[in-house]
Amino acid sequence: MNIGIVYTIIRKEEKLIIDALEKKGHKVIKIDDKEQLITLSNDDNSEEFGFKIVLMRSLSLQRSLWFAKYFEEKGIKVVNDYETINTCGNKYLTTLKLINNNIPSPKVIMAFDNNSALKAMEKIGFPCVLKPIVGSWGRLISKVNDIDSAQALLDHKKAINSSTHNVSYVQEFIDKGNEDIRTMVIGNEVIGGIKRVSDNWKTNTTLGAIAVKLQMTNELRELSLKTAKAIGAGVLSIDILEQDGKYFVNEVNATTEFRNSLEVYGVDIPEKIVEYLEALNNEEN
Repeated sequence: MNIGIVYTIIRKEEKLIIDALEKKGHKVIKIDDKEQLITLSNDDNSEEFGFKIVLMRSLSLQRSLWFAKYFEEKGIKVVNDYETINTCGNKYLTTLKLINNNIPSPKVIMAFDNNSALKAMEKIGFPCVLKPIVGSWGRLISKVNDIDSAQALLDHKKAINSSTHNVSYVQEFIDKGNEDIRTMVIGNEVIGGIKRVSDNWKTNTTLGAIAVKLQMTNELRELSLKTAKAIGAGVLSIDILEQDGKYFVNEVNATTEFRNSLEVYGVDIPEKIVEYLEALNNEEN
């Protein structure tokens, strides 16, 4: 099998996936999303790429969307596909999918100027969480404890003066302690999960949180699989918050990272990804 991989940089995850593919005799065509051109022409021939399946591992949301849509239009199977990447990359779209599929998630109010954002926060109640609708790794996410903090944060957002920051995604604060849950779903299989423990309320491993072993339950498996089916089949990681024994799906990630927690999962994630790609290739043929 020939398979394309769209990447920004070859991190540990991409290296492990490439190694697993090559170990099984597959040819990997590497596509640098910074250098690869997209030619829009009636005589463009996608056969030059030499693959029927492409794995999206770009760090750029925009480039992921552009390349995913381009390859889909050329009849190439894309993992994850354009619609899934677009949904996961936009917290508003993710939340709509969750509530429309009756998946428990924190309450959210969208607001479009400072005055309405303040009203949204008062309606949600303090503390609440203010997030950009696009972003990852916990960047620019703030816990807002009171009206004074809210005003200062909103003034700062306004000063940035970008279309993204003119939108306020105001989320209910779930008192989860300094930990959360991340599960991974590949295709129709929940392959495992971890608990991320931090010394503050943000629990991203990129910000220093530690991954520890999670005892998976049937409830978590069912919630994870239901979420993946709602968002779109592929390779997904799902962030889940727990409060008073109740689970809330917080976010879904389309370009999942696992280098800081691979051993804790206790599963050969690159091998599972390869098996999924092989199954898709067999379906295509």
